[in-house]
Amino acid sequence: MKRKAVALILGIVLCFSGCAEMFSAYYYSEEPHLHRTTVSGPSYAVEDMDDIHKALCDAIAAFETEMMIIGQGHDIDALEKDLQQVYLHVLEHDPMAAYAVEGMTSRAGQVDGKNVVTVSFEYRYDTKYLRHIRKVETMEDAASQLRAALEGCDGSLVLYVEHYEEQDLIQIAQEYAVRYPDRVVEIPRILTGIYPYTGEARVVDITFSYTMDLASLKQMRTDVARCFNDAVEALPEGASDLKVYESLWSFLRDRDTGRYDSSITPAYSLLYHGVGDSKAYATVYAALCERVGMPCQVVRGTRDGQGHCWAVIRTEEGERHLDLLAETFLPRTDAQMEGYVWDPDRVPACPEVIQ
Repeated sequence: MKRKAVALILGIVLCFSGCAEMFSAYYYSEEPHLHRTTVSGPSYAVEDMDDIHKALCDAIAAFETEMMIIGQGHDIDALEKDLQQVYLHVLEHDPMAAYAVEGMTSRAGQVDGKNVVTVSFEYRYDTKYLRHIRKVETMEDAASQLRAALEGCDGSLVLYVEHYEEQDLIQIAQEYAVRYPDRVVEIPRILTGIYPYTGEARVVDITFSYTMDLASLKQMRTDVARCFNDAVEALPEGASDLKVYESLWSFLRDRDTGRYDSSITPAYSLLYHGVGDSKAYATVYAALCERVGMPCQVVRGTRDGQGHCWAVIRTEEGERHLDLLAETFLPRTDAQMEGYVWDPDRVPACPEVIQ
């Protein structure tokens, strides 16, 4: 048996800490004699390399483990040579082949006077798993699937994207988790693989790594949702907008234990254990405001030279800063934010009221 190994760069792995290239080694092997005249998969009559290309892509798309290629006008050496070249091209350009195929073995011979090659595929994953890969049209569709996977605490998500565009899926996941801490109780570590490296259609393989087990995550999400409902139900009936902002602020401040630490489950830790840093307070507050339809934006900046987060709310007098860790409910203008620094291009202006 002859074995020819080919190493291809087929994707990029991204994680919160950085990025690295992922290499996958694929093999193509030829066996000199055909031992069987039938295969379990389909047969394709081919006249040229385009026909061979279509045959391979169709067989891989159906996750066939075997197929037969019948040469029309090929001598056996030319048929094997064309098959090898097409196979390498398919691995580089066909999304499903780049993602799923581990290797291919061919056996050449003659059947009823025709030159044929039987082909066996080895897949990197179980074919039942591969058949459940979801197809989506656009990256917006992919982002929607990503958000749903985060809410479901899924361990993985594989998508076939018809019209792939370069996007930072990890950033999309982070931003969604920050905006909806009641839906994503733990921000997982995420790895993404893209197959192949170029092309309009790609397979996107996303892996989520949690520190908590699935049952615990789902219970925490239920508990956080219950606490959000309690906050909404506690709002005074007919209250003004400013009073709603203050009531939600008080709801969080009542849980303050003075332990301003970060947590891998920020909403749950804050709401049930009174443990949270300024980011946890600001993001949970903004999510509560969004729940009741009140405008609120999280601000990331510094306070007295240290990293700090707070909120900007909308009052009758205009936008106002609100530090969730302040001792009193005190919406402030820009001029009143002594010791705070933020990016004015990302934060609404909070000017004094002009009489």
